[in-house]
Amino acid sequence: MRFGRQMKKFRHSGLECKWSPPFRSILGSVVVVVCVSRTAMCIRNKSCVVSDISHLCYFVQKILMFSYSPPVWIIHEQVFVAALDCSRLDLATLCLKQLRKQFTGSHRVRRLEGMRLEFMEKYEEANLLYDKIIQEDEANTAARKRKIAILKAQGRPIDAIRELNDYLKIFVADHEAWQELADLYIGELDYSKAAFCLEEVMMAYPYNHLYCQKYAEVKYTQGGLDNMELARKYFAQALRLNSTNMRALFGLYMAVSLLALRRWSTQPARSGY
Repeated sequence: MRFGRQMKKFRHSGLECKWSPPFRSILGSVVVVVCVSRTAMCIRNKSCVVSDISHLCYFVQKILMFSYSPPVWIIHEQVFVAALDCSRLDLATLCLKQLRKQFTGSHRVRRLEGMRLEFMEKYEEANLLYDKIIQEDEANTAARKRKIAILKAQGRPIDAIRELNDYLKIFVADHEAWQELADLYIGELDYSKAAFCLEEVMMAYPYNHLYCQKYAEVKYTQGGLDNMELARKYFAQALRLNSTNMRALFGLYMAVSLLALRRWSTQPARSGY
């Protein structure tokens, strides 16, 4: 890919040993941010090949020589997560080692250590680590969410729902948590509670057509005349917010068809026919 060709140019140009420290800092803050961030996103989206991952590994090693500015450490974190997604534990360990050396005792880095333990399926050790972080910082939402993620990974959706409900009692305005809770309820076929969670999300994002569409789908699945009317309204609202939403258009067609069929079947038969 293009990134791989750029890396070959970089390796064989002979410039890497001639760059002065100020130029290294500029490169680490600008070029590295753009190239590695895009490549990390490419890896997380599963749209690149294995050779590009090896190029990224080489580039990360070069980052360690360039700069110690904040953008570089953000890249280390992004590449760490992308490496876990691609089962590259060696690359994740490399990034984590540098982050641990730079930010000793940081809760953010310790959370990454917990994610590494999750990848290795050492869930008990990860839970203990997250518990220590929460004891030291009760407002650390990321550690609490990782504990819920462990329950999902272990196939315990009921426990995950309970923990997420306890989390939302403290952090009511976390709309991503409401959306996650809605997905868990949908997985358990509890559509009335899922609808309540989506209502909380729509209050925060009233102009997001995807939330309107999802709420309409839940109401359509619940069935009944009242729920079907609500489904029709929210499918129409999602289509009004985004006229290219074909899923909302099809949902609107299905809801209107069922409502029309229901009304036709309840009308009294005409005399003379």
